[in-house]
Amino acid sequence: VNCKAKKVMLEEVLYSYAFIFSIICSLIVSITGFSLRKTGVQYRFLYLYPLASFLQNVLTLMIDQTDITKSQRNSIVGISIYIFLLLEFYILYHFFSHILKNFKSRRFLNLIKWAYPILVLICWLPESNFNSCKYVLYLIQAALILFPSFIYIIGLVRNPLQVDIRYVPAFWITSGVFFYFATTMPFFLMKDYLFLTARGLDEGGIHSINQLSYGIMFLLILKGYKCCRKEIQ
Repeated sequence: VNCKAKKVMLEEVLYSYAFIFSIICSLIVSITGFSLRKTGVQYRFLYLYPLASFLQNVLTLMIDQTDITKSQRNSIVGISIYIFLLLEFYILYHFFSHILKNFKSRRFLNLIKWAYPILVLICWLPESNFNSCKYVLYLIQAALILFPSFIYIIGLVRNPLQVDIRYVPAFWITSGVFFYFATTMPFFLMKDYLFLTARGLDEGGIHSINQLSYGIMFLLILKGYKCCRKEIQ
């Protein structure tokens, strides 16, 4: 019993640190991105991504401090997650649709953008499991966002840039996006297997990894913004 209590306490501490790390990174990147939103059409809405993450985390924190029932809490947080996923998808697709050079790739992204709301509506059907569907939606979204990330990376390999890639903003931003989804997707994909007590990882542990991965992604996006600022100078 003591070992289990210590494990739960340790996971709560780790999640708290990961949560704080993510929320600080998201706030810094959103402020930086806002100041650079007019430097290129691909950056116009990108600052809204970390801002949405910041607001969603703050909302969750505020809800946890109230006395509402667990069912009400899950419903409110669940709706905020769905809204965040929508914003995440369209903001990142706006970014990729402007950095990808291949016309066919951009056209395919536009088709996906039109089809995506159908997936969200399916998750909102009355007979759907509201809590489980957000994981399914995330997995589908992760695959859809990894696709343009792969296209961009493959494009760099086939047609190397004439400048040092370390100073290309899109490279760092894409690397951050790729890192987050490539890191977290396997955990959410295997969540039912990993949640088994014998495996030593529960939902709290996965969400700690999720928050930590978000923070690292935002730091890589911040690196891209710094390169963008050097280009302006």
